[in-house]
Amino acid sequence: AVVSTQSTGVDLEPSEEMQKIIYEKQMAHLRERRERVVPAVMTEKHPRAFFGSVSAFTKLTRKAELLGLDTYVLHADSGELTDVQSSRRVDPELSVHYVKQYEMYQSKLRAALSERNTAFVKQLNHQEEEHKLQADVFELRKHLSLLQKKADKTKKQVESIWRFLNIADPQRFS
Repeated sequence: AVVSTQSTGVDLEPSEEMQKIIYEKQMAHLRERRERVVPAVMTEKHPRAFFGSVSAFTKLTRKAELLGLDTYVLHADSGELTDVQSSRRVDPELSVHYVKQYEMYQSKLRAALSERNTAFVKQLNHQEEEHKLQADVFELRKHLSLLQKKADKTKKQVESIWRFLNIADPQRFS
């Protein structure tokens, strides 16, 4: 099920094409990671976020790249920032806005997954209850067929007694 939010309009479930692209990027990243040697000291400069460490920022950057997002950071003047803040949809740059949007996405994704898990547990409980009810219905049908046979036997006995009484005294039992 696709869960969308009213405030941002972001779909939480990627399309099949997007999942394929993400999978391909993940595989390419894993191949590249196996082949390259990572130096112990970072050689590239990364803009530091207002909070968090450089390693957390690097991990977030890698995750965003695996998701297929553009991680190029633009340095903007304060006048340009007011335009970005006022717009409804912020381009996924690694900025404070992007981090907040990413955290919101993660929290909504966790909420959707927990809802799905509770729905799955409820479905399992309903299926178990349905199996019990089906077993009860089977037993009742079996019991009903036995009662039907007994009723038919009793009916035949009553008819034979009635016929006997009619033969014995036809005026009284007709």
